[in-house]
Amino acid sequence: MATVTQNALRAELFEMENIFKSKSTVAKILDVDRSSITKWDKGAIPDAINQAKVAGLYYIIKKLRSRFDEEITMMWLLGNNAHLGYKRPADLIKKNRIAEVLDAIEQMELGTYI
Repeated sequence: MATVTQNALRAELFEMENIFKSKSTVAKILDVDRSSITKWDKGAIPDAINQAKVAGLYYIIKKLRSRFDEEITMMWLLGNNAHLGYKRPADLIKKNRIAEVLDAIEQMELGTYI
């Protein structure tokens, strides 16, 4: 896996912090300490697993934001989802199960219901 550049990581974190209105919320969804977000904002590069979670969360947010406003995006991430066995997408992101969350978004976009 190629490492992310500092500038790209910082830009993604900045955008997510603005959407979630806090570093703490981003840290909670990524299952890291808030201090890690601060370090990454200042130029530190996370390990490969956390890089994947940051990239995955960013991609998920971009997909959701193309369809919903910030409030609905937050509700979708933090709410129980039938396509995910009534798990919260944010909980799966913590476990780096990004593909499952993307599948749920695709099912939503296709209008399939369980």
